[in-house]
Amino acid sequence: MDRNLLKYNHISVATKKALRYIDSRRTGEVKPMKTRWNKLNSLIDGGIEWGNFYTLAGISGSGKSAFTNILETDLFDLNKPLNKPFNVLSFNFEMSAYRQILRKLSAKIQKTVSELKNNPSSNGVLLTDDDLKRIKKEAYEIEKYNIYYVDIPGSVSQIGNTIINFSQSHPDSNILVILDHARLAKRIITGQGEQQMLDSLGATLLEVIKRIPERCSVILLSQLNREIEKRISYPNEHYPIRSDLFGADSIYQYSDYVFVTHRPEILGIRLYGPERLPTDGKIFLHILKNRDGEVKIIMMENNLKYNSIEETPY
Repeated sequence: MDRNLLKYNHISVATKKALRYIDSRRTGEVKPMKTRWNKLNSLIDGGIEWGNFYTLAGISGSGKSAFTNILETDLFDLNKPLNKPFNVLSFNFEMSAYRQILRKLSAKIQKTVSELKNNPSSNGVLLTDDDLKRIKKEAYEIEKYNIYYVDIPGSVSQIGNTIINFSQSHPDSNILVILDHARLAKRIITGQGEQQMLDSLGATLLEVIKRIPERCSVILLSQLNREIEKRISYPNEHYPIRSDLFGADSIYQYSDYVFVTHRPEILGIRLYGPERLPTDGKIFLHILKNRDGEVKIIMMENNLKYNSIEETPY
């Protein structure tokens, strides 16, 4: 086929694919991967599915990195047996990989990261030999996860090429790509602005998903701009909206799902939004875009002290 032409298919090809998908969901041959958050699962057709582009955004300290840290191991723990093995390829540009492990250990043994660092000022209690044995035991289990970290930031093209190369090196496995976070991709092209880089990143990640059909999903972490911090006095304007996303046009356009983690208490908001929801110790997961379902708010308990987030009964 002429490389200057794009491939096209008759509508019957897509129709047959849709019918296969419906039947595969019906028989359980295709199963979404459950998260620990049942309300979230029910809103996104059962859980994380292959072939989707998920974006998770939030201001600094809102819990978005902790959310994905929990998610990347929960997907292994909560979905056994798997229909097909998968790997996580995590572009960990904001935080070193070993710090991610510290967070996982914190959640496993219910000690703060500060305590794991043996910081006597945290609570005056130092780690014991028994504590170290527990830590090593959990670390040994963590080592078994099929998670691969990329710590050094790269350009958009390097990110895309790395994902394709990884998928070719693991042809029998699906791949969940996590990128934390969008703005930390390198701008290599001379004169390229941040918005242009985000456009290129979104397009590249979407192309990767389509080049590895039904084998790849992406979770892209992003930030909110500062506008939401200016709206604390007006309850009807508390909730994040599309324009609060940094690079909103790019992110929103390419994503199948857009989630925002928000902790209004760190902005001084005690009663949140027109519903006047209490904010003490709470994280609110806003579903701003849901390709095939509803947009909702899910209230969660903030246990970030031990790197844990759980749904509330609300």
